[in-house]
Amino acid sequence: MAKRGPLGGVASGIGKTFGGIGRGIGKAAGGIGSALGGTSPQQLQFQQFTPQQQDVLSQILQMGMQGLQKQPGDFGPIREAATQRFQEQTVPTLAERFTAMGEGAQRGSGFQQALGQAGSGLERELAAMEQQFGQQQGQQLLQLLGLGLTPQYQSALMPGKTGVAQELLQSAPYLYGLFRRGGPFGGVQNA
Repeated sequence: MAKRGPLGGVASGIGKTFGGIGRGIGKAAGGIGSALGGTSPQQLQFQQFTPQQQDVLSQILQMGMQGLQKQPGDFGPIREAATQRFQEQTVPTLAERFTAMGEGAQRGSGFQQALGQAGSGLERELAAMEQQFGQQQGQQLLQLLGLGLTPQYQSALMPGKTGVAQELLQSAPYLYGLFRRGGPFGGVQNA
């Protein structure tokens, strides 16, 4: 809100006292007061989003906050699918390879060792996948929170205007020096 000039308060009193005519005089005097005294700077805020967009951002923020409170996503189905693939594809492939080596090869220590190595490889892969899964979920959660916390208003500063009285006060030292030397044209010189 603009700051009233020095005559604004007096002028509004005149407006109340004298009715419609006084109000007109009061407004005019208030405007004169602003012209003399100037106005203060104003902080303005503008909405960046429509109400619908604000609702969506609010929902996104709620989802992010709920994600912080919950346990990380369930990796169980991914683990089960990988284990099933191991049992249905890797184990039979190893068995075929050792069967092709001859009778009794599956009962030997070589088959058991190959099967153990494949199983530990599966566990290493699953551990790496689970870690990556958790990191991806954390990144998605941070993205949700960042989007939900987007500032919804933009601020701007509208500078105030200087009034005639302020400009006169600022130029007073110059005017004093000017007139002390004999006016704007330097005065008359005696010969």
